Amino acid sequence: MTQNLNKTTSSLKSKMHKLNKMTAEEFIENYRRLQLVTPHLALNNTKSVNSEYCTWAINNKNCYMCYAADHNEDCMWCRWLYFAKDCTDCSFMHNGTLCYECLDSNGCYNCDFCQNCDNCSDCQYCYDCVGCTKCIGCAGLRRQEYRIFNNQYSKEQFEVEAQKLKEEITKNPSRFLQMFEDIRLRTPRKAVHSFKSENCTGDYIRNSKNSHDCYDINDCEDCGHLYEAVNKIKDCYDIFALEDAQLCYEGVSNWGYNMNFCTMCWFSTNMEYCEMCQSCKDCFGCISLKGKQYCILNRQHEKDEYEKLVQQIKSDLKAKNLYNRWFPESPFKVEDTLAADVNS
Repeated sequence: MTQNLNKTTSSLKSKMHKLNKMTAEEFIENYRRLQLVTPHLALNNTKSVNSEYCTWAINNKNCYMCYAADHNEDCMWCRWLYFAKDCTDCSFMHNGTLCYECLDSNGCYNCDFCQNCDNCSDCQYCYDCVGCTKCIGCAGLRRQEYRIFNNQYSKEQFEVEAQKLKEEITKNPSRFLQMFEDIRLRTPRKAVHSFKSENCTGDYIRNSKNSHDCYDINDCEDCGHLYEAVNKIKDCYDIFALEDAQLCYEGVSNWGYNMNFCTMCWFSTNMEYCEMCQSCKDCFGCISLKGKQYCILNRQHEKDEYEKLVQQIKSDLKAKNLYNRWFPESPFKVEDTLAADVNS
């Protein structure tokens, strides 16, 4: 099998070497062949310490089973988690500490089973609370403390009632959860979750400006059709999952500048039709490269040669209405991916 792989790779490189020019059809065919012969990373995990079992992850420390999570420490079983510490089973949460089973929350400390909460501390089973402290089973509160099911208590009363409630939860959790659900259903809900943002549409938008049809974004400006984007995003469009990116279009998981039609390319600049490339510049149709420049289909070129050939390929793609319309297919079968779970 190894001999066949080496033979296919050598054949592809030999064929590419003879090409002084390349048609759109030849580029697409060579790209698909390159997908099949190039090794792909099992886990995308960069700049992390003691966090071997994380993927789509950057700059984590002592983390386990975290997915699409960056800049965290001592966290487990989380997804889309950023700048968090000592958190477990949380999703879509930023700047959390000592949190468990929290969702769509930001800046919370020592909170459990909370959703849509901001800057809360020592709260359990809360929904849509902001700036609250020591609240249990509450919904729709703003800057409150010592509340249980939205009812006010003194500090001493709260501690007594909270202890009774914990004992009751242990004995009959379904009754407590039903009471909490009743509070949630009686509380008016926001149509859109937008925080410190201007001229934006979508939902779960934070610290953003002039961004439309975007969801779960933070710190974005002049963007459109983004999903899960955080940290210094500007002039990006039609992308799922990106961080610290500018002038990027039509891709999945990008971090860098001026990247189009790229999948999981990080810390890179001026890339098109590339997959799983890191710390690269000026590459076209490349897969699994690191620290490279002026490459086409993983083959090294001189700068002038690279620019001429890329321009020729792009011109032919545009002439045949393929540029911006043809997007590389996944090298994996649908039944071998999470898409199979969605379709089942």
